[in-house]
Amino acid sequence: MQECNSIILKDIIDVDEMKRILNSFVLATGLGAICVDAQGELAIVPEEHEGYCLFCKEIRRDQEGRKRCNESMNKAGKLAAQLGEPYIYRCHAGLIEFAAPILFKDLYLGSISCGPVLMWDWDEAAVEEILSLTNDLGINREKLIDAGSNIKMLTGRNVQAAAELLYITANHIAKSNIETLQQRKELNDQQSQLAEMIFEQKKAEERIRFLEGRIKCKEYPIDKENDLLDKVRMGDRTGAKKNLNEILSVIFFHSSGNIELIKARILELVVVISRAAVEGGASMDKLLGYNYSYIFELASMNRFEDICFWIVKILDTFLDTVYESRNIKNSNLLG
Repeated sequence: MQECNSIILKDIIDVDEMKRILNSFVLATGLGAICVDAQGELAIVPEEHEGYCLFCKEIRRDQEGRKRCNESMNKAGKLAAQLGEPYIYRCHAGLIEFAAPILFKDLYLGSISCGPVLMWDWDEAAVEEILSLTNDLGINREKLIDAGSNIKMLTGRNVQAAAELLYITANHIAKSNIETLQQRKELNDQQSQLAEMIFEQKKAEERIRFLEGRIKCKEYPIDKENDLLDKVRMGDRTGAKKNLNEILSVIFFHSSGNIELIKARILELVVVISRAAVEGGASMDKLLGYNYSYIFELASMNRFEDICFWIVKILDTFLDTVYESRNIKNSNLLG
């Protein structure tokens, strides 16, 4: 388990959705629940929770008490992440809380901290222990004892069930946003490469114009297309993507931003790539089905960057189909 410096909790978690879920949890169970980041600081607090219970609020009035609360939540969240499951623990003030980790792959981004609860009677012995643990804090003892008497009491089974529910919920939300984050990164990387290629092509054409007085650059790099098709037939994913990006930069440059012209050229490119995939061993019937749906998808797009990201995913699909067909043939031969 690692901590992540480049990705923060709110990159992965939809704040409004998490607030809605935590609000429902608080109302349904009567337990407090908040979301803390990788440093143990408050990140998402549902309106129904109002931050903390009266007991916790009294503890956190003291600076040292607030520090210990944050340290407890931070430590518990990291231990939960290491275990890969909810972690039930006693906080620094002696009450039961539990942490459900929020992970991005193997990176710890934060946790849902829930509680406090009691798993024993609020009797004289319990009060004495609480006062002993908080003896050095500058707080009102009477308010603390009164607040403690209102803390919800649960069985171990109830606590475990509540912890599991929060863990499953939080990580379902996180996983649903991971794909979007990855797509955004891939799109940014691709756009950066395209921008660099377009810039280099523009410089090259200006150099030719200066030397010869006219543009001798081809309007369409047929040699690059042939290289692309060869790599598709061979199943060379990395080489094919490199050639595709070079072709996309040329299409953009020579289309003068005309999105309909760009889409027409992209559709032609999809067709020839699919033919090359069939020549590489892919199923013709499967690719024909793909191509039919791709026509409607492309028609709905109006941004060049979206089209670029889309055709790269299509290339991946075609290559996956090539690999799949080869694996089936190899299995048949071995059988």
